[in-house]
Amino acid sequence: MPNNRMPARLLVLAATLGALLSLTALFSQHHQLFDIISHFRVQYIILLIPGIIVAIAIKRLISVVILFTALAVHLYAVTLSWLPESMQSDLAGSDDFTQITVLNSNLLLVNTEYDTQVEYIRLINPDIIAFQEYTHAWDRELTRRLTDYPYTITSPTNGAFGIALFSKYPITTGEAEKLSPTTPEVIDARIALENREIRVIAAHPHPPASVEMYESRNELMMLVAERSVKHKGAMIVMGDFNSTPWTAHFSNLLTEGKLRNASAGSGIHPTWPTGLKGIPFLIPIDHVLINPRVSVKHFDTKELPGSDHRNIWSRLNVY
Repeated sequence: MPNNRMPARLLVLAATLGALLSLTALFSQHHQLFDIISHFRVQYIILLIPGIIVAIAIKRLISVVILFTALAVHLYAVTLSWLPESMQSDLAGSDDFTQITVLNSNLLLVNTEYDTQVEYIRLINPDIIAFQEYTHAWDRELTRRLTDYPYTITSPTNGAFGIALFSKYPITTGEAEKLSPTTPEVIDARIALENREIRVIAAHPHPPASVEMYESRNELMMLVAERSVKHKGAMIVMGDFNSTPWTAHFSNLLTEGKLRNASAGSGIHPTWPTGLKGIPFLIPIDHVLINPRVSVKHFDTKELPGSDHRNIWSRLNVY
Protein backbone atom coordinates (compact mmCIF):
# COMPACT_ATOMS: atom_id res chain seq x y z
CA MET A 1 0.00 0.00 0.00
CA PRO A 2 2.71 2.57 0.79
CA ASN A 3 4.21 2.04 -2.67
CA ASN A 4 0.82 2.69 -4.22
CA ARG A 5 0.85 6.16 -2.66
CA MET A 6 4.37 7.03 -3.76
CA PRO A 7 3.35 8.67 -7.08
CA ALA A 8 0.76 10.78 -5.24
CA ARG A 9 3.32 11.83 -2.63
CA LEU A 10 5.84 12.77 -5.30
CA LEU A 11 3.18 14.78 -7.14
CA VAL A 12 2.26 16.66 -3.98
CA LEU A 13 5.92 17.27 -3.14
CA ALA A 14 6.58 18.63 -6.63
CA ALA A 15 3.45 20.78 -6.48
CA THR A 16 4.41 22.13 -3.06
CA LEU A 17 7.92 23.05 -4.16
CA GLY A 18 6.50 24.59 -7.33
CA ALA A 19 3.99 26.60 -5.28
CA LEU A 20 6.74 27.96 -3.04
CA LEU A 21 8.78 28.91 -6.10
CA SER A 22 5.77 30.62 -7.70
CA LEU A 23 5.28 32.76 -4.59
CA THR A 24 8.60 34.47 -5.33
CA ALA A 25 6.54 36.40 -7.90
CA LEU A 26 5.69 38.64 -4.95
CA PHE A 27 9.28 39.92 -5.14
CA SER A 28 9.24 40.79 -8.85
CA GLN A 29 10.30 44.33 -8.06
CA HIS A 30 13.61 43.14 -6.69
CA HIS A 31 15.02 40.59 -9.15
CA GLN A 32 14.85 39.65 -12.81
CA LEU A 33 14.14 35.97 -12.06
CA PHE A 34 11.22 36.77 -9.76
CA ASP A 35 9.88 39.13 -12.41
CA ILE A 36 9.88 36.35 -15.02
CA ILE A 37 8.16 34.00 -12.57
CA SER A 38 5.40 36.56 -11.99
CA HIS A 39 4.20 36.41 -15.62
CA PHE A 40 2.66 32.94 -15.43
CA ARG A 41 -0.07 33.33 -12.81
CA VAL A 42 -2.77 31.66 -14.92
CA GLN A 43 -0.56 28.66 -15.56
CA TYR A 44 0.18 28.31 -11.83
CA ILE A 45 -3.55 28.28 -11.06
CA ILE A 46 -4.12 25.51 -13.61
CA LEU A 47 -1.25 23.43 -12.21
CA LEU A 48 -2.04 24.02 -8.52
CA ILE A 49 -5.59 22.67 -8.61
CA PRO A 50 -4.73 18.97 -9.21
CA GLY A 51 -1.97 19.25 -6.61
CA ILE A 52 -4.49 20.49 -4.05
CA ILE A 53 -6.91 17.69 -4.85
CA VAL A 54 -4.25 15.02 -4.42
CA ALA A 55 -2.83 16.66 -1.27
CA ILE A 56 -6.30 16.61 0.32
CA ALA A 57 -6.83 13.01 -0.76
CA ILE A 58 -3.62 11.77 0.91
CA LYS A 59 -4.02 14.15 3.87
CA ARG A 60 -0.87 16.24 3.49
CA LEU A 61 -2.00 19.21 5.61
CA ILE A 62 1.14 21.35 5.32
CA SER A 63 1.11 20.94 1.55
CA VAL A 64 -2.59 21.79 1.41
CA VAL A 65 -1.94 25.06 3.28
CA ILE A 66 0.99 26.01 1.04
CA LEU A 67 -0.87 25.12 -2.14
CA PHE A 68 -4.02 27.00 -1.10
CA THR A 69 -1.92 30.03 -0.14
CA ALA A 70 -0.24 30.09 -3.55
CA LEU A 71 -3.59 29.58 -5.28
CA ALA A 72 -5.14 32.49 -3.37
CA VAL A 73 -2.21 34.80 -4.19
CA HIS A 74 -2.34 34.06 -7.91
CA LEU A 75 -6.14 34.08 -8.07
CA TYR A 76 -6.20 37.51 -6.47
CA ALA A 77 -3.75 38.90 -9.04
CA VAL A 78 -5.56 37.35 -11.99
CA THR A 79 -9.05 38.27 -10.75
CA LEU A 80 -8.11 41.93 -10.94
CA SER A 81 -7.93 41.50 -14.73
CA TRP A 82 -11.66 40.78 -14.78
CA LEU A 83 -12.57 43.74 -12.61
CA PRO A 84 -13.04 47.28 -13.94
CA GLU A 85 -10.30 49.67 -12.89
CA SER A 86 -11.15 51.82 -9.88
CA MET A 87 -9.72 54.88 -11.65
CA GLN A 88 -12.44 55.38 -14.26
CA SER A 89 -12.65 58.40 -16.52
CA ASP A 90 -14.12 61.33 -14.66
CA LEU A 91 -15.71 62.46 -17.92
CA ALA A 92 -17.25 59.14 -19.00
CA GLY A 93 -20.81 60.49 -18.61
CA SER A 94 -20.24 63.43 -20.94
CA ASP A 95 -21.60 63.51 -24.49
CA ASP A 96 -18.68 65.66 -25.62
CA PHE A 97 -16.15 63.14 -26.91
CA THR A 98 -14.44 61.89 -30.05
CA GLN A 99 -14.50 58.14 -30.65
CA ILE A 100 -11.38 56.58 -32.12
CA THR A 101 -10.04 53.08 -32.68
CA VAL A 102 -6.40 52.27 -31.95
CA LEU A 103 -4.43 49.19 -32.92
CA ASN A 104 -1.08 47.88 -31.70
CA SER A 105 0.93 45.33 -33.66
CA ASN A 106 4.26 43.70 -32.94
CA LEU A 107 5.02 42.63 -36.50
CA LEU A 108 7.98 40.30 -35.79
CA LEU A 109 11.04 41.34 -37.75
CA VAL A 110 11.21 38.12 -39.85
CA ASN A 111 7.51 38.25 -40.73
CA THR A 112 6.70 38.64 -44.44
CA GLU A 113 2.90 38.22 -44.25
CA TYR A 114 2.33 41.74 -45.51
CA ASP A 115 -1.01 41.06 -47.20
CA THR A 116 -2.57 39.53 -44.08
CA GLN A 117 -1.56 42.45 -41.89
CA VAL A 118 -2.81 45.06 -44.34
CA GLU A 119 -6.12 43.24 -44.84
CA TYR A 120 -6.70 43.08 -41.10
CA ILE A 121 -5.90 46.77 -40.68
CA ARG A 122 -8.44 47.59 -43.38
CA LEU A 123 -11.00 45.36 -41.64
CA ILE A 124 -10.58 46.98 -38.21
CA ASN A 125 -10.08 50.43 -39.77
CA PRO A 126 -8.18 51.95 -36.81
CA ASP A 127 -7.51 55.67 -36.63
CA ILE A 128 -4.09 55.29 -34.98
CA ILE A 129 -1.67 52.35 -35.25
CA ALA A 130 1.51 51.61 -33.34
CA PHE A 131 3.97 49.08 -34.78
CA GLN A 132 6.88 47.34 -33.06
CA GLU A 133 9.70 45.29 -34.65
CA TYR A 134 9.27 47.68 -37.55
CA THR A 135 11.88 46.85 -40.18
CA HIS A 136 12.88 48.57 -43.40
CA ALA A 137 10.97 45.90 -45.33
CA TRP A 138 7.80 46.61 -43.34
CA ASP A 139 8.36 50.33 -43.81
CA ARG A 140 8.46 49.94 -47.59
CA GLU A 141 5.31 47.82 -47.65
CA LEU A 142 3.17 49.73 -45.17
CA THR A 143 3.98 53.26 -46.30
CA ARG A 144 3.11 52.19 -49.86
CA ARG A 145 -0.10 50.31 -49.00
CA LEU A 146 -1.63 52.19 -46.07
CA THR A 147 -2.52 55.29 -48.04
CA ASP A 148 -5.38 56.10 -45.63
CA TYR A 149 -2.72 57.03 -43.08
CA PRO A 150 -0.98 60.14 -44.42
CA TYR A 151 0.55 61.08 -41.06
CA THR A 152 3.39 58.86 -39.85
CA ILE A 153 6.43 58.77 -37.62
CA THR A 154 8.69 55.87 -38.53
CA SER A 155 12.00 54.63 -37.21
CA PRO A 156 12.71 51.29 -38.94
CA THR A 157 15.72 49.15 -38.02
CA ASN A 158 17.13 45.80 -39.05
CA GLY A 159 16.68 44.58 -35.47
CA ALA A 160 13.81 44.05 -33.06
CA PHE A 161 13.33 47.62 -31.85
CA GLY A 162 12.19 49.54 -34.89
CA ILE A 163 9.00 51.47 -34.14
CA ALA A 164 6.35 53.41 -36.04
CA LEU A 165 3.12 55.35 -35.57
CA PHE A 166 0.50 55.73 -38.32
CA SER A 167 -2.46 58.11 -38.02
CA LYS A 168 -5.45 59.21 -40.06
CA TYR A 169 -5.48 62.41 -38.04
CA PRO A 170 -2.76 65.07 -38.29
CA ILE A 171 0.30 64.54 -36.10
CA THR A 172 1.01 68.06 -34.90
CA THR A 173 4.25 67.29 -33.07
CA GLY A 174 6.25 64.18 -32.30
CA GLU A 175 9.30 62.11 -33.00
CA ALA A 176 11.04 58.84 -32.29
CA GLU A 177 13.42 59.45 -29.41
CA LYS A 178 15.50 57.69 -26.79
CA LEU A 179 14.42 58.63 -23.28
CA SER A 180 17.74 57.37 -21.88
CA PRO A 181 20.98 55.94 -23.31
CA THR A 182 20.05 52.38 -22.29
CA THR A 183 16.44 52.21 -23.50
CA PRO A 184 14.98 51.67 -27.00
CA GLU A 185 13.33 54.48 -28.89
CA VAL A 186 9.75 55.47 -28.16
CA ILE A 187 7.44 57.66 -30.22
CA ASP A 188 5.83 60.56 -28.35
CA ALA A 189 3.31 62.39 -30.52
CA ARG A 190 0.42 64.79 -30.27
CA ILE A 191 -2.45 64.14 -32.66
CA ALA A 192 -5.20 66.61 -33.58
CA LEU A 193 -8.59 64.90 -33.54
CA GLU A 194 -11.80 66.56 -34.73
CA ASN A 195 -12.03 69.14 -31.94
CA ARG A 196 -9.45 68.05 -29.39
CA GLU A 197 -5.92 66.73 -29.06
CA ILE A 198 -4.61 63.41 -27.82
CA ARG A 199 -1.08 62.49 -26.85
CA VAL A 200 0.13 59.03 -27.90
CA ILE A 201 3.26 57.26 -26.70
CA ALA A 202 4.28 54.06 -28.49
CA ALA A 203 6.87 51.96 -26.68
CA HIS A 204 8.69 48.65 -26.88
CA PRO A 205 10.89 48.10 -23.81
CA HIS A 206 13.49 45.35 -23.69
CA PRO A 207 12.42 41.88 -22.52
CA PRO A 208 13.80 40.91 -19.09
CA ALA A 209 16.20 38.39 -20.66
CA SER A 210 19.18 39.66 -18.66
CA VAL A 211 19.70 41.86 -15.64
CA GLU A 212 20.66 44.78 -17.90
CA MET A 213 17.58 44.35 -20.10
CA TYR A 214 15.35 43.94 -17.04
CA GLU A 215 16.65 47.21 -15.64
CA SER A 216 16.29 48.91 -19.03
CA ARG A 217 12.67 47.79 -19.33
CA ASN A 218 11.85 49.05 -15.85
CA GLU A 219 13.61 52.36 -16.49
CA LEU A 220 11.68 52.94 -19.71
CA MET A 221 8.35 52.22 -18.04
CA MET A 222 9.12 54.70 -15.29
CA LEU A 223 10.24 57.36 -17.77
CA VAL A 224 6.95 56.91 -19.64
CA ALA A 225 5.06 57.13 -16.34
CA GLU A 226 6.82 60.43 -15.57
CA ARG A 227 5.69 61.89 -18.88
CA SER A 228 2.18 60.55 -18.49
CA VAL A 229 1.50 61.89 -15.02
CA LYS A 230 2.53 65.41 -16.08
CA HIS A 231 0.18 65.47 -19.05
CA LYS A 232 -3.21 67.07 -18.35
CA GLY A 233 -4.96 66.18 -21.62
CA ALA A 234 -6.10 62.87 -23.08
CA MET A 235 -3.36 60.26 -23.39
CA ILE A 236 -2.78 56.75 -24.75
CA VAL A 237 0.32 54.63 -24.16
CA MET A 238 0.54 51.43 -26.18
CA GLY A 239 3.02 48.81 -27.23
CA ASP A 240 4.71 45.54 -26.43
CA PHE A 241 5.84 46.13 -22.85
CA ASN A 242 7.43 42.69 -22.33
CA SER A 243 5.57 42.66 -19.03
CA THR A 244 2.27 41.22 -17.81
CA PRO A 245 -0.10 43.17 -15.54
CA TRP A 246 1.06 40.98 -12.64
CA THR A 247 4.55 42.38 -12.21
CA ALA A 248 5.37 45.07 -9.68
CA HIS A 249 7.05 47.27 -12.27
CA PHE A 250 4.05 47.27 -14.60
CA SER A 251 1.80 48.07 -11.65
CA ASN A 252 4.13 50.97 -10.85
CA LEU A 253 3.79 52.21 -14.43
CA LEU A 254 0.02 52.37 -14.02
CA THR A 255 0.09 53.86 -10.53
CA GLU A 256 2.84 56.42 -11.08
CA GLY A 257 1.61 57.35 -14.56
CA LYS A 258 -2.07 57.62 -13.52
CA LEU A 259 -2.88 55.13 -16.27
CA ARG A 260 -5.20 52.16 -16.52
CA ASN A 261 -5.30 49.15 -18.80
CA ALA A 262 -7.87 49.31 -21.59
CA SER A 263 -8.43 45.56 -21.19
CA ALA A 264 -9.42 45.86 -17.51
CA GLY A 265 -12.83 44.39 -16.83
CA SER A 266 -12.88 42.32 -20.01
CA GLY A 267 -10.82 39.36 -18.83
CA ILE A 268 -7.34 38.19 -19.71
CA HIS A 269 -6.14 38.73 -23.28
CA PRO A 270 -2.92 36.74 -23.74
CA THR A 271 -0.86 37.99 -26.68
CA TRP A 272 2.46 36.10 -26.75
CA PRO A 273 3.81 33.66 -27.93
CA THR A 274 1.25 32.65 -30.52
CA GLY A 275 1.33 29.32 -32.34
CA LEU A 276 1.00 27.16 -29.21
CA LYS A 277 -2.36 25.66 -30.18
CA GLY A 278 -4.22 24.16 -27.23
CA ILE A 279 -1.41 24.95 -24.79
CA PRO A 280 -2.26 27.64 -22.21
CA PHE A 281 1.18 29.25 -22.09
CA LEU A 282 0.37 32.59 -23.71
CA ILE A 283 0.78 35.66 -21.52
CA PRO A 284 -0.53 39.24 -21.90
CA ILE A 285 2.45 41.50 -22.59
CA ASP A 286 0.97 43.84 -25.24
CA HIS A 287 -1.14 46.66 -23.83
CA VAL A 288 -3.18 49.77 -24.53
CA LEU A 289 -3.07 52.12 -21.53
CA ILE A 290 -5.22 55.21 -21.07
CA ASN A 291 -5.48 58.13 -18.68
CA PRO A 292 -8.70 59.48 -17.05
CA ARG A 293 -9.60 61.61 -20.08
CA VAL A 294 -10.18 58.45 -22.13
CA SER A 295 -12.75 55.69 -21.66
CA VAL A 296 -13.00 52.23 -23.22
CA LYS A 297 -15.86 50.99 -25.39
CA HIS A 298 -14.29 47.76 -26.65
CA PHE A 299 -11.06 45.76 -26.43
CA ASP A 300 -10.03 42.70 -28.43
CA THR A 301 -7.09 40.77 -29.87
CA LYS A 302 -6.43 38.88 -33.09
CA GLU A 303 -3.80 36.32 -34.07
CA LEU A 304 -2.40 36.77 -37.57
CA PRO A 305 0.00 34.50 -39.47
CA GLY A 306 3.66 35.47 -39.39
CA SER A 307 3.95 37.18 -36.01
CA ASP A 308 4.47 35.67 -32.57
CA HIS A 309 2.25 38.40 -31.05
CA ARG A 310 -1.48 38.90 -31.32
CA ASN A 311 -2.63 42.28 -32.57
CA ILE A 312 -4.57 44.25 -29.96
CA TRP A 313 -7.12 46.95 -30.67
CA SER A 314 -9.49 49.11 -28.68
CA ARG A 315 -12.35 51.51 -29.40
CA LEU A 316 -12.02 54.55 -27.15
CA ASN A 317 -13.90 57.72 -26.29
CA VAL A 318 -11.58 60.71 -25.99
CA TYR A 319 -12.84 63.62 -23.82
